[in-house]
Parts: sequence; structure tokens; C-alpha cells
Amino acid sequence: MVLIATAVFTSVKTNASNVPQKGDEVSKALSQAPALPSVVKDISLRVAEVYKATNPQIVKAKSTQAEVTNQPMYIINLTGEFQKENLTATNLSFSVLADGKKVWALRAFDNNNKDIWQEAEIDLTTDASGTNLTSATGDVVDTAAITVKSVTQVPESKNKSATSLESTDTSNKVLKEGLYQDGIIALLNPYIQKALDNYYDQYLTTSPSYSFDLIEILDITRPEGYHTFPITIRFQVQPYVGPHDIIGIDQITMKFGPDEGDVKVEKFEHIKSYYNDLPPNLKSIIKKSH
Repeated sequence: MVLIATAVFTSVKTNASNVPQKGDEVSKALSQAPALPSVVKDISLRVAEVYKATNPQIVKAKSTQAEVTNQPMYIINLTGEFQKENLTATNLSFSVLADGKKVWALRAFDNNNKDIWQEAEIDLTTDASGTNLTSATGDVVDTAAITVKSVTQVPESKNKSATSLESTDTSNKVLKEGLYQDGIIALLNPYIQKALDNYYDQYLTTSPSYSFDLIEILDITRPEGYHTFPITIRFQVQPYVGPHDIIGIDQITMKFGPDEGDVKVEKFEHIKSYYNDLPPNLKSIIKKSH
């Protein structure tokens, strides 16, 4: 458990400047990641088109660096209805370089976080039906489904075998690190959920939920030094009600020791409130405004 926690901290620590916001009518997360390059937004829509997505929305964009090359990249989470042959998923996550030249570690899953399919990397030159999405010059064809005009086709690598190997290694690392983080979150889920319930009970008549793609580990520390307890973990979570209507951003700090049940919520910090912006059909669950 200790070694796993250390690995997750290395890969998921983020800047406070990337705290999500809300309010973009086209996509919830475009305002959650104000520094998100337009090319990454465009590529995200193209990825959605590959899977014939219905009403795709970016709900999360996390800035980080590629393991091997240290190139700036993003981990993107989309919601919508994505299709691959006879399979359908409601959520899609993937990694993309900040320049939009590579997309990999794709994971499609349902609202219960059950995997539907995974792909190591995809080709964005065609959609799911095999239709070519680029012109002879490499510019993206202007279609009703894809409103992207500035992205050019990525040239082939001179060393295909090396590129393929690096892509596979990076994809495996991203998936493995995500599994480590999800494992820690799953173990601490009862305490995370209770902390959310205790806070939002004063404002809402219903208990909020959260999913793996709406929570992240900000940092993990050992106050007493190497190979000692307690261990402190700080999470950032975006709880939601209804069909993934996000109601806020919260940071939860937990400290745990070696014994069963030795877990304590040390701090609950409410960062932002969104529940006043709930749709009309959910307004009735609001007890009072923050």
C-alpha cells in the first residue's frame, strides 16, 4: 500500500491553477481548464467522432507530462454516448499531447466505472466508419460533425518500431498508474462518501455521488518520515447529483495508520459551489444556498 501510494503521488499531483470551473454552454470542462489549448479541444472532438459520439462534452482536463519524453500532455475525460461496433459507453478518457500530435491510452466505460473497451492508440485520420477526415493537403475536412480547421495530419515517424514501443510503454504506465489511484480511492471510498454526506447534508436533501473520473489524489505525505505511519492523502473531488450535474469542488485531507479502521478525515475544504446552477428539475433538492 505504501509503495503504491508513492507511485500515484508522482503521476497525479497538479497545480492549483488547474482547479476546474463551470459555465461553458458548449462543454462543461472548457471553462474548467482555461489554459487548455484549442488544438486539444479540437482533437477531443475528433476522438469523439471516431466513436460516433452523441453530444460529447469535456468534463475534465488534467495537465501533466509524458513519462518518456516529458512533453506536456493532458488526460481528458469526455461524457456522451460512444460506440464501437456493438458496444456503447457513456464515458471516455484518453491521453493527448498538448500539440495534438498523439492520442493514446483510451478507455471507454459506463457510469458505474465498468470498462467497456480499451485501446492503446487510435488513428485520427478516419472515423469509425472508415471515412477519411483529412484532405489531400492534410487539413481537416470541414464537416457538420467536426468543426476543426486548424489541425494538420501528423507525419509518419522515421522510426516506426521505436515510436510504437514507446507508445505501448507509456500507455501501459498511464493505465497502471490509474489503477493504483483507483485502488486507493476504492479502499477509502466509505470515508470519502461520509465526508461529502456530512458537508452537503446542510445544503441538499439528497446525498451526492462521485466517480473515479471526478476525483484525484493531489498529494501523499508521510509526516514522520520514510516507511512510517501515519500517511496523509489529500483528494480533490467534484461531487454530483442527478445525471452527473456537478455541485461543487471539495478538497478532503485524510490521515490513516496501519490498523483496520484507522482512518480520520482531518480537513474538509469546500472550494466552489455549483448547486445553485442546477437545472430546474433538480432545484427542489436545495435546502439553502451556500
